[in-house]
Amino acid sequence: MPPAARTVQRTYLTLVLLKTLGASFIWAVNTLFLLDAGLSNAEAFAANAFYTLGMVVFEVPTGVVADTRGRRASFLIGTATLLVSTLIYLLMSAIAAPFWGWAAASALIGLGFTFFSGAVEAWLVDALAATGYTGDIAAVFARGRSVEGVAMLVGSVAGGFLAQATTLGAPYVARAVLLLATLVFAFAAMHDIGFAPRRGETVGAQVRAVLRASIEGGLRLRPVRWAMLSAPFTLGVGLYAFYAVQPHLLDLYGDDTAFWVAGVAAGIVAGAQIVGWVLVPGLVRLFRRRTR
Repeated sequence: MPPAARTVQRTYLTLVLLKTLGASFIWAVNTLFLLDAGLSNAEAFAANAFYTLGMVVFEVPTGVVADTRGRRASFLIGTATLLVSTLIYLLMSAIAAPFWGWAAASALIGLGFTFFSGAVEAWLVDALAATGYTGDIAAVFARGRSVEGVAMLVGSVAGGFLAQATTLGAPYVARAVLLLATLVFAFAAMHDIGFAPRRGETVGAQVRAVLRASIEGGLRLRPVRWAMLSAPFTLGVGLYAFYAVQPHLLDLYGDDTAFWVAGVAAGIVAGAQIVGWVLVPGLVRLFRRRTR
C-alpha cells in the first residue's frame, strides 16, 4: 500500500472516531437534559422533531456544498456548526430559554449533521483513488464502521456515568471539547486530495439535479423505494423509543438521578448495532431472494 494511502486511511479512521465519540456523549441523557432544563415531555420531543426537520430541509443543499466547495470545507462547517449548537444548548439550559430557542438550536444541530453526511466517505474515496490505492475500499469502510461502533458504545456509556458523577450538562461540555478537537484535527490533517469541484452550475440547478438523481436512483428502484418508504416508520419508532425510554428507565429503577442507568441502556443499544453490523454479511448469504 502506498504510504500516502495509508496516511489517508489513518486520517479517515481518526475522523470517524472523534466525530462519533463527540456526537454519542449526549445520547444517553439528551431527553433527561431537556426535561431538567424545564421543557415538558411534549416540548422535549417537539424540539427533537425540529432536529429531524433540519436534517430533511438541509440535506440536499449541504450536499451541494461538499460537491462545489470540497469535502473538507463541508466537514469543517459541520463540525463548527455542531460545536456552536452544543454551546447554545448549554446556554439555554442556564437561562431557562423558551421552547422556540430549543427548537431553533435543534434545527441547527440537524444542519450540522447534514454537512457531515457523506462528506468523510466521499473524501476517503477521492483521496484513496488519488494516492494509488488498489485494495478493496469496502474493507476500509468496514474498519471505519468498527471504529464508529466502538466510539458509539464508549461515548454513550461514558456520557451517562459522567452525568451521574457531575451534572447533566457535563456530557455536553465533553461533547464540545471533542468537537473542538475534531475541528482542529480535520483542519490540520484533512485535505481535498483528488477532489474536482463542479463548475458552471448555479446552486439551485445543482440542488434540482440531486433531487432528480434521488428520485431516479431511489423511488423508481423497487428495492430502494421500499427501504425509503419504510425508513420513517422503522427509524421513527426506533428513535422515539430510544429517547422516550430514558426517563422511563429511571422511573423503573426507582431513582430519577441514576443517570448511569440511561448510559448503560444506550451502550446496550450501541452494542446491539455492532452485533447487527457483524451479522449482516452472513444473513445476506442465507436469504438470496431479492426485490427487483
